[in-house]
Amino acid sequence: MPGNTSRAKPKRTIAVAASDWERIRARARAAGTSVSQYIVDRVAAPDPAVATPPSDSGDMLARVEMMTRFLFEVERGRLLQDGDTEAFETLVRRAQEHVARERELG
Repeated sequence: MPGNTSRAKPKRTIAVAASDWERIRARARAAGTSVSQYIVDRVAAPDPAVATPPSDSGDMLARVEMMTRFLFEVERGRLLQDGDTEAFETLVRRAQEHVARERELG
């Protein structure tokens, strides 16, 4: 049609069990949308399983420090239990250097 800039979307096919299809249809109907749009909307939505990045570098630094402290305490307990104070001191130095580098990136 002249002047019509919309294009038909190509059709796609998926294999789905009848019970799953009925559940998808019911959810699409409840959402007030087509099955196709419902599926696209669900797939395009942010994945809650994926961690969101920190909102700013201060938040990231706090997380790095917290994880470093946790690992520090775990290793400290393990190394002191084994009586390896030299390895413990090396661990402390490395952890402090790591935190200092993160602060510089800040």
